[in-house]
Amino acid sequence: MSKHRTGRLAGLALVLTVAGAGAEPPWPMPEPNAREFYLAAATGLKDPDGIEQARTLSAVFRKSIDKLADDPLRPRKEAAVAANTEALAKLRAGFAYLYRDLPNLSFEAGFQYFQDFRNLARLLDVEAQLRACQGDWAGAVNAKLDGLRLGQDIQMGAPLVGGMVGYSCQLVARADLDLVADRLFADEARLAARRLEVILGRALSYPELLRNEREWMVGALKALLEKGGDNWRQRLAAVAGNFAANLDDYLKARTPEQIVSDAAGYWGALVARAGLPYDPTGGPPLPAPHPIYQALAPMYRRVQVTALANDATNRMLLLSLALHAWQAERGQYPDMLEKLVPGYLECLPLDPFAKLEPFRYGQSGKGYILYSLGPDGDDDGGAPVPAQEPERGLAPEAEGDLVMPPPGA
Repeated sequence: MSKHRTGRLAGLALVLTVAGAGAEPPWPMPEPNAREFYLAAATGLKDPDGIEQARTLSAVFRKSIDKLADDPLRPRKEAAVAANTEALAKLRAGFAYLYRDLPNLSFEAGFQYFQDFRNLARLLDVEAQLRACQGDWAGAVNAKLDGLRLGQDIQMGAPLVGGMVGYSCQLVARADLDLVADRLFADEARLAARRLEVILGRALSYPELLRNEREWMVGALKALLEKGGDNWRQRLAAVAGNFAANLDDYLKARTPEQIVSDAAGYWGALVARAGLPYDPTGGPPLPAPHPIYQALAPMYRRVQVTALANDATNRMLLLSLALHAWQAERGQYPDMLEKLVPGYLECLPLDPFAKLEPFRYGQSGKGYILYSLGPDGDDDGGAPVPAQEPERGLAPEAEGDLVMPPPGA
């Protein structure tokens, strides 16, 4: 085995070891907290605008991955990574610890740091692109997996805003990862699959994200109403913004304690429903103490579909890495996913849209087809959902399956 390839394997083994450190959920607050490392890295980024400009890929990436060395944006990528070596080192030092966001129970809480985390995810994507330009496919995959780890971690303990930014960071990390992973040697793909399995084993579930949102919402509501004085209704109306005009009668009829109880009850019901098997219809409307809660229901439904689509895509990516390792060693793909366990995976990931049944899989020519049922909950035979804007997430009413791109696509 060449020294170059040995070094690539050593790098994968190292990050696998670090990623597996402390896999228990971070209750109570960890010490040290990886959050401090991530914040130091994100707030210390040099030229975030330049990072985004360097991240823009030319069409050469999808048309011919073998020509990446000629990417006209390569000098920008090299400059962006070189300028932010310290930030990347701080981030990766934080991977040795658990992450949990600090409780900030206030409607006045600032969440700028989530935008900083998004910029950090973009830097990791630039680094992955640069590694690919250099032919370091294992390094590129590791940088992508670092982005997935970052996107998952920042959701821990965070309210909905942190959850959505986390999904956005993971979306950035997954871009073109299938193409890069196809270039791995079999043992590199095995290690990458093992690392990703560890990362996904620590993922925040949608019910847990809603629980975070409930804790933040109820806590912030209490803090606002406990300030005292007779103007608590005006303070609450100011927070409600465009909904304030519809709140007058409700606020006049309820005490602060009743308002807090209403909010706790409604978000508690949301959490309870989220823990049930997936329902493509969204289920009947929950009892709501005021129409303002009913107006929020479509938003939370869309967040649920976004969360489950994120989980489904990550799990199919895990399967594709294991399948690639199998094929690289045997010259063909397995006839069933169950054969990947335990040699390539500890356990078989399940489709969150299929009431936790396995993903649909089958051999197809020299390749395979792998898909999730998608938000409609129907098996459409691998017919994909219509193309949508990734940043907007998958629409709850979307019909079709979530399909993993076939090898070499």
